[in-house]
Amino acid sequence: MAPAVFKTDVAEHLGQAGSIPVRLRHRVAPPSRQPEYSGPVPLIQSCAVQDDLFGLVIVHTDNENGSVEIAGDGLPSVVVSRSEAASVTQLVPIGTRRAEFLTITVDGRPGTVTPGRGSFTRRSHRVDSVIGGTRYRMKPKDEHTSTVLRDGKPYGLILLEPESIELTATWEPHSPQPQDVAVAYALATAFGTGAEHTLILLLEIVGWT
Repeated sequence: MAPAVFKTDVAEHLGQAGSIPVRLRHRVAPPSRQPEYSGPVPLIQSCAVQDDLFGLVIVHTDNENGSVEIAGDGLPSVVVSRSEAASVTQLVPIGTRRAEFLTITVDGRPGTVTPGRGSFTRRSHRVDSVIGGTRYRMKPKDEHTSTVLRDGKPYGLILLEPESIELTATWEPHSPQPQDVAVAYALATAFGTGAEHTLILLLEIVGWT
């Protein structure tokens, strides 16, 4: 697996792609290169990695202003942004789960993004998005991992590990389209993946774990 290539090297590496994929994995810079964040779940640092399917995949984040952009050779540009009017919470990477303060575009074309409330049930942590008539959903599979679906059909699993700051995706054998991949990484980076089981959350609240 090729090492991560950071944003300063993006122009140099664009267009150097591989083929036949089923897995994308990238790591951000070592801790010494990380900016200081005050929130417990900040957006990960901007980074890029060579992917076997789509070549160089760029994850560009702006923690202060609340935006995520996914791009790369063969991928559309997908941008998820938080409105300046949003009341920012530190419990979600992009800062809010309120749909009225969120926008998503694919190559400049607007879509919709509608996160669940993110409360005590796993279902509440789902994120729905509609892009040009295509319906996407990212929903927790377990504590750490989420399933991504296109028009109700799963096409991959994605995991964002906040402690090691690692993003990993495994695609279904029928290869997803470029837009599917870019949307999946944008949603995972913006909202995180996975969710605790309801019972575990309740036990944590009463102090039994």
